Amino acid sequence: MRVKLEGITVLALDIPRLTRFYRDVLGFKVLIEEEHYTEFENDGVRLAIFSAPLMADNTNGHFHF
Repeated sequence: MRVKLEGITVLALDIPRLTRFYRDVLGFKVLIEEEHYTEFENDGVRLAIFSAPLMADNTNGHFHF
């Protein structure tokens, strides 16, 4: 069986700061930028940043898995 990875989501406390890092330092192009979520253009695997506290709100208090 072959697994296909479709996306990676980084959980963060400061979405705007991490967005600026990926955009300005690493040169990633932003596709979607919202208050609690940013998604970048990438060939192949989707790369996104999501709010760690919001993830916790939706996973019984867990910031990560």
